[in-house]
Amino acid sequence: MVHDLRALLRLAQGRKANPPASILDGRTLQSTPESGERAGYDGAKRKRGSGVGNVTDAQSDWFVAAADLHLAAGATAVIDQAAPLVAVPDDYDGFARPYGPAPDIGADEYVPPFTPNHFLYLPWITSGSVCYN
Repeated sequence: MVHDLRALLRLAQGRKANPPASILDGRTLQSTPESGERAGYDGAKRKRGSGVGNVTDAQSDWFVAAADLHLAAGATAVIDQAAPLVAVPDDYDGFARPYGPAPDIGADEYVPPFTPNHFLYLPWITSGSVCYN
């Protein structure tokens, strides 16, 4: 029942019924009376407030696939958008951060696939003879 209510509330706000991914927030900024409707509620801490510095509703097109949460090439909203953190020198796969001008938001650092732009043709040597293709 709670799941259905959450889905209805999300639809009423013009959002998808089920978020494609969620990132849990470790800090909550205490809300003030002026915050009004934009202030959320942190159920774990039991206080009204807003998450600080985290993406809370990731978009499904940011990722390669539903089961593969590596960043897709078109995820420009999160690629090179984070502040450098000395305490986080590597991504989830162990690749150094940042790859580009700034780290990517999230656990994965997008590294474009290698595409060779120069080809070197070598002779094929078989049993002492040289064969050129």
